[in-house]
Amino acid sequence: MLSLIGIVFYTGVHKIRRLDGLPKSPAGKNRENVPVKDNFELEVLQTQYKELKKKLKAMEEEVLIKNGEIKILRDSLHQTESILEEQRRSHFLLEQEKTQALSEKEKEFSKKLQSLQSELQFKDAEMNELRTRLQSSEQANRLAAPTRSHMR
Repeated sequence: MLSLIGIVFYTGVHKIRRLDGLPKSPAGKNRENVPVKDNFELEVLQTQYKELKKKLKAMEEEVLIKNGEIKILRDSLHQTESILEEQRRSHFLLEQEKTQALSEKEKEFSKKLQSLQSELQFKDAEMNELRTRLQSSEQANRLAAPTRSHMR
């Protein structure tokens, strides 16, 4: 950017002078060059304005692109978090179902075990009764056996 005005400091007093060497009012011999220089300066400023406008537009587009990328990443993050949460919930439910099924099997086996223990107790009682009857029968046979041999 061309600077047309410079500030010079002289012991606290500000003096403004033109850097292009022209007097403050173009009344001197360079008067015919002033419009050409002003046009040139205007063109330079317009060119700089256009370049800055292009840069601004490019930066705005870049900001839009970055905002789009951020939105995509946020959406992806939310989707990933949702999937992860669903997997956790599913895993929890599966573990809960497994625990419930295991508990039901334990109850079933416990009932079956009690049933078998009861059946075993009945069989033991039946065997004890049969042993007692057998012993009674053997004793009766021993007592009856000598009398039979004496009777013949």
